[in-house]
Amino acid sequence: MKEKYLEELKKLLAEYDIKQDEIDDILADYGEMIEDALGKNMSDEQIIKMIGSPKQVVNDLSEEFEKDEEFIYIHRGGHGKHANKDNKIVALMPFISVIIFFILGFGFELWHPGWLVFLSIPMVAIMVNAFEKNSLNGILALSPFVAVIIFLILGFAWDFWHPGWLIFLIIPVLGILSGYKTMKFLSFLTSISHL
Repeated sequence: MKEKYLEELKKLLAEYDIKQDEIDDILADYGEMIEDALGKNMSDEQIIKMIGSPKQVVNDLSEEFEKDEEFIYIHRGGHGKHANKDNKIVALMPFISVIIFFILGFGFELWHPGWLVFLSIPMVAIMVNAFEKNSLNGILALSPFVAVIIFLILGFAWDFWHPGWLIFLIIPVLGILSGYKTMKFLSFLTSISHL
């Protein structure tokens, strides 16, 4: 039972891009669990019920790999194709931005505000990565870009540079409201700089 179980588990884990030493650790852990269960005279059905089938184990582990940043994997199908599509969008954004910039510049003589289109490059990368995990993280990550865009619009369009800088206070305010430690630290630094 043990050999068959571990062989099936190894086969399922091989579908993921996981380091070999990680696979070996997982197999060793489950091998020990099976040995302990066999030592307690448990039946094969009881062992499977206790630790789960190899398919259930891999599904549970794949969720952990998604949550833990040091275990980055791409499954052969399903989620991997979705991640690959998102990566293509991020990779194409510099080219798309250049094309839009030239269209605005040559077509409409909007070179000066047209350069703002290059802010879309990091914004798209943030949206693809942050919103996939948590929409609040995405909003927080985009807040500096939104603040810069609003500040520049207020300054260039209406010459409100002086009161316009207050828009940057949205960054620490959103951080404080969200309760994130990093953003709290940034708001602390902002308040010290005004003293």
